[in-house]
Amino acid sequence: MQLRSAVIVGLALVGLPSVARAERALEVSAVGTPFTPAELTAALRMRLPIAGPPLAIAVTPAEAGRVTVAIGGATHEVDLAGREGSDAARLVALAVVDLAEDDLAVLPAAPVVVKRVALVRASTTAIELGLFGSARAWQGTLAGATFDLTAVRDSGWLVALEVAGDKRVTGNLDFAGAVVRASGGVRSGAIELRGGIAIAPTWERDGAGDQTTMFGAAASARAFVRVAPSVTFAMVVGLDAYTTRTTYQLGMASYTTPWVAPWLAVGMEVAP
Repeated sequence: MQLRSAVIVGLALVGLPSVARAERALEVSAVGTPFTPAELTAALRMRLPIAGPPLAIAVTPAEAGRVTVAIGGATHEVDLAGREGSDAARLVALAVVDLAEDDLAVLPAAPVVVKRVALVRASTTAIELGLFGSARAWQGTLAGATFDLTAVRDSGWLVALEVAGDKRVTGNLDFAGAVVRASGGVRSGAIELRGGIAIAPTWERDGAGDQTTMFGAAASARAFVRVAPSVTFAMVVGLDAYTTRTTYQLGMASYTTPWVAPWLAVGMEVAP
């Protein structure tokens, strides 16, 4: 009777369904590696505890026969040393075990916040002082000097004020003049172009004498040669155009101011 009961209990135990143990969920990505995701999954099953939270592993090729293993935000490089297939997968599995603890819960990687900072270099302005010997063509030649004050941005744009004073050196009448030019322009390398307005007071000092002031436009071009870190040699050619003309008459001698007056200047500019 006892033997019969034991047999019945044994048969009952054999007939009970086996309790399946839930395996850890593995998500393996391996593209371009010398082993397949299935080979790495098999190697991991042998080394990781069966139970545990899901684990996502990404393996990507690196340089010189290496691969990069990433789990969440952690990465590790593995030198495969020429291994392929299951042999390489087992080596990578060891690196995965180093990165993952038994109770690792893979959380979504925190988003990376990139702060875009615009790097804008502050613009600078240089002040330059120039002194030139100059000459104008006014039905003869007026020779003198020109003082130049220029503010130039590092982008090349500039504003300038020129003041010239001169005296007639050819001709019969005692004639002197001045020019004030206010202009803007642009500098590129060793070349500069300017354009603006011109105000030209003139004095005739023979006889009773006379004084008049003419208004017009001014344009010039200049070339530079640097002779020291803050000193340049400059040559300027320009043209002044006026809106009116004046004629002076003294006996047989006469003088008429021009509509257009070309001029030339040569000198130095210094950046203090």
